[in-house]
Amino acid sequence: AFHLGPAEKGGRPFLGVTAAVSAAGIAEVTLAALEADVGLASLLPRLQLGARALDRKGFQGDPGHWSTDAETPVQCEIFEGYLEEAATTDQTPPSLVPSHWVELYRYTLEGQHPDFLVDHNAADIIGTGWHLYLVGQGPRPWTRYCVEVATVSMDNVTTLDTIGGRSGERFADYQSCERGKCHCAGLIDRSVGRQPWDPGVSAICENKKGPLSKEQSSKHVGKVVIKLPFVRKEGPITPPTAIVAVFAGKQLSPEAKVDLVEYPPPDDLTEGGWFSLPGKGDCGAQRSVGESGCTWHRKASYEVSYFDYFKGVRNGTTPIHNGITISTATMLHNAQMMREAYARSPLRLLPCGES
Repeated sequence: AFHLGPAEKGGRPFLGVTAAVSAAGIAEVTLAALEADVGLASLLPRLQLGARALDRKGFQGDPGHWSTDAETPVQCEIFEGYLEEAATTDQTPPSLVPSHWVELYRYTLEGQHPDFLVDHNAADIIGTGWHLYLVGQGPRPWTRYCVEVATVSMDNVTTLDTIGGRSGERFADYQSCERGKCHCAGLIDRSVGRQPWDPGVSAICENKKGPLSKEQSSKHVGKVVIKLPFVRKEGPITPPTAIVAVFAGKQLSPEAKVDLVEYPPPDDLTEGGWFSLPGKGDCGAQRSVGESGCTWHRKASYEVSYFDYFKGVRNGTTPIHNGITISTATMLHNAQMMREAYARSPLRLLPCGES
């Protein structure tokens, strides 16, 4: 993994790229599909290139599996037309199946570098608003990734709706991922998607033919829809009998309906998403989406920003029974603060899907 940033002391990387190392121990990378500020030429001579290597059998999300940083100042030259040419070049292998792109964000709690996406969760820019409240102030890295996903129609997907299963979806059921292991969505994650929750629901997740298909979710990118205002609960949301009714598509009892209304009324015009990215579906840097059955891959280049760059972020929450809510206005405001922070970077990736 290579990262580029200002050469002065305390300078933080703002752009990164990953590459496979050949048998000869050489890694070649191209930072492509970029847009730059007019003043970039004056910044280039003062950039520093850093590099670190991952243990071949290591997990990307574990800082202990990475080498220490090797950093060196790099002399850069810019030629007339160079940026225009680079901006039209993208080395991402072309997809072999119909596909679509999603823009995802992930923060790092351990270490100073991105921990990537394999067997991890991430969020779109609206869904990220909750995490800004969670992790607090400080120079934590927040990374913007572009992910290409195979467009596949899947049935019995429940986490894209607040009640019951749906068919013909482009995403699988969302899973909670912790330290490189993904499993049936946990209590807090289910509450964020306004889903019913009970410990007994895990048995349904494990049933490969059930409404929450573990088989689909282990191979395809999963998603849970985040309705606004944002909700986070830490206690039971519905009685167990209601859960069985919900997942079987049956009529709920009046008592269960009353319990489900604990969620604040959603704003149907605005929603975000949390995503799960299973390692079994990852195509890696070398394979095209659809090759050998893989279903997604991350673009090699990525952008990095930091919490203390997000000027004006709001942390206001409102307590509710067994949890909190964050208003629609606060979530959308925080998303805009993030957009503005990434826009201030001197060198940026093009919008996902553009090359």
